[in-house]
Amino acid sequence: MMNRLSFFLILMVAALGFAARISPESTTLSKPLALTGEKLIVFTQEQDQHFRSSCLPRLQEWTKMEGIELIERSAAEGVPTEITATPAIVFQNDRGRAIYASRYAELGTIKNFVRTNRLRPQANQTFCTDQVLQLKNGRASLNAPVKLTALTGELPESWSEAAFRQAALDNIAQGMNEYEAQDEACLARTDRAFYCDFHPYRSEDGMLYLSLELYSMFNCIRPVFTTGETALSGSFEDYATVFQAAGSLLQEMITRQVQQSEIGDAWSPLTDDITVVDWEGFGLALPENVATATPSRTDYTVAQQWSGTVPVVPGVPALFFRFMEPLDRYAGEVPDFNGQLSLDSEGRIRSGEFSAELKSLTMGMAELDDKVKKKYIYTRRFPEASFSFDLSEDQAVLLQAGQLNRVPVEGTFTFMKQEKQMKVQAELTPELLESGKQQMMVHVQFDLNVTDDYGIAGPDGPDPARKTMIFDLNFIMSPQ
Repeated sequence: MMNRLSFFLILMVAALGFAARISPESTTLSKPLALTGEKLIVFTQEQDQHFRSSCLPRLQEWTKMEGIELIERSAAEGVPTEITATPAIVFQNDRGRAIYASRYAELGTIKNFVRTNRLRPQANQTFCTDQVLQLKNGRASLNAPVKLTALTGELPESWSEAAFRQAALDNIAQGMNEYEAQDEACLARTDRAFYCDFHPYRSEDGMLYLSLELYSMFNCIRPVFTTGETALSGSFEDYATVFQAAGSLLQEMITRQVQQSEIGDAWSPLTDDITVVDWEGFGLALPENVATATPSRTDYTVAQQWSGTVPVVPGVPALFFRFMEPLDRYAGEVPDFNGQLSLDSEGRIRSGEFSAELKSLTMGMAELDDKVKKKYIYTRRFPEASFSFDLSEDQAVLLQAGQLNRVPVEGTFTFMKQEKQMKVQAELTPELLESGKQQMMVHVQFDLNVTDDYGIAGPDGPDPARKTMIFDLNFIMSPQ
């Protein structure tokens, strides 16, 4: 099996010229309509050194290949009101304007952002959260939502979970003394949030152990910081001190991320004295006939049963795959892809099943596709790959109507009869159309270590890129 699959990857390399032709990053598929006036505007400050040295050159190369005009602006020259921090990336064409809101170091995500915003303007909406800690820094805001799980282990006598929880939250807030508690805290697209998880445990000898995890708002699967096996500890009687120390530590870790992150979470708030310059002042006014996108409605009940996988952008497949940058030129697509999604009566996501017909896999050359499917992945014996999940009551997540919901989903990925437990992050946006019909916008991206997990030798290149295949799914579901 190892030799067969290794040869499969060699064939992929041989088909590079053809794969690039059908790759989602190529001009042919990503511009199915005659769209004009495409621009990517980038605002930076002097402190955005990692972005400027490591990420901007790749953007320059990609926009040149795509025929997109790249406009670089220093924030010191002024910025529009919507921009609160840098680096800020804005896509604009003759249909509208959209502000990027994800990790700046993920070029594949930036490409997806451009693809999905080519056909319609982005509504100017803020993201608001109730009862949250927030840091105001100049024009920018940073939210720190706190998740405190119930105390486990040996519970004390006369135990009150409610009293313990309130005291713990109060002491966490004291430790995060740069943040203020807000009844409602709203974020612009260039603002940030880091999610703070606290997991307390009490041992038989009366000690409190407190495990911590910190998550970027852009990935609820992999923490950017965790205490791991070195939990904070102290006498349970003095738990207030432990929670204050924990809050202080996570505050420090958030600061470290926004100042030093090299995975795309670094963030430079704009000071209040930065001049406000509107888009017209930069010569970037939209055409007069462009319809202004209105905020999505939220006053409706999300349907319970969903099916179908219609591509978000006509001509761009709902499911495509590629190796990690800088090897993302090795790419292909699986056009025949379908799925089912179920919510409970309260609107919480509970189960789903998505399958790809491997016979439809293509890398752009019929002869190569036929050989791969008959001799290397045996599509007659293993006709599909699938991902399915069934969430418990505790795991179910409530979907907010008219909003982007980032949902962690743990399920089973099946390929060539091999099952692998996998946790992915899905972005689900239920929308109510003007016609009164609903639709669900779905974006999922996950990666597989195809070398270590499946014995597939990847193309020549650096680790981990040569081992890592990224799957990108963008589609629309409809109520059944």
